[in-house]
Amino acid sequence: MKVLLYLVGFVFMVLAVAFQGGNVSFFVRHELTDDFSTLWYPVKHEQKDGKMFSMELPMEPEAKHAKTESGIFERIDSYKGDRDGVRALVVHATTRKKEDKVGFGYENFQEVFTMKGEMAIKGEGIREIQGRTVKTIECTSKSKGQESTIQLLGFQEGQDVWWLLYQYNPKNDAAKARVENSIETITVQ
Repeated sequence: MKVLLYLVGFVFMVLAVAFQGGNVSFFVRHELTDDFSTLWYPVKHEQKDGKMFSMELPMEPEAKHAKTESGIFERIDSYKGDRDGVRALVVHATTRKKEDKVGFGYENFQEVFTMKGEMAIKGEGIREIQGRTVKTIECTSKSKGQESTIQLLGFQEGQDVWWLLYQYNPKNDAAKARVENSIETITVQ
């Protein structure tokens, strides 16, 4: 009888994790390495074109929705999280017209994300992720005496635009590995 109670309690605990925040997250993945342990939370978002954007974050994301009535965007959704030395922000926007194009220069990222402190661009480039061309910018930031690395990523497919920001301490190898692993999980199918 005691084993049955433990089993029922375990099932309820798993269901509580799966339905937290109203988002069904059946596939929280646990990664255990020699250096660190991480719970990976899925982010799934249907694009305007019907394709599914998905990725994993090393923290439970907090979803927010805001609708804009001005500019070229008809809808903006964002996901954010902060845990174990990694801060992540994922922003999805839908343009009003198919022909609307968005830039991914440093100034464009500054419009999307409020970045404080002294910023210095370390490098810009293009990166292939799961067959997708993604614009990348790496910066260093100094705020209140703390240095951090900020990775900015962005891409557009039709009317769907994605901006991602990851921030971590450059001396924290586990945080850097989590960011890299998270980036490699980005897919649109």
